[in-house]
Amino acid sequence: MPGDTVEDVIISTSAAYHLIRPVRTGFDSRLVLYVWLDRTEGNLAIARRRIRSLAEDLT
Repeated sequence: MPGDTVEDVIISTSAAYHLIRPVRTGFDSRLVLYVWLDRTEGNLAIARRRIRSLAEDLT
């Protein structure tokens, strides 16, 4: 859709989740947060909420 922006990129493998979140800043930057989660012990939903909160704290 026009105007849509990427919130998260999730890559899943048989052993892990890789979560990438672009961070929008007030200046022209290319900043991302990256989290690696063990698939058997990690919680993807909680990780997405936490990484969103961290990104908001940075901006």
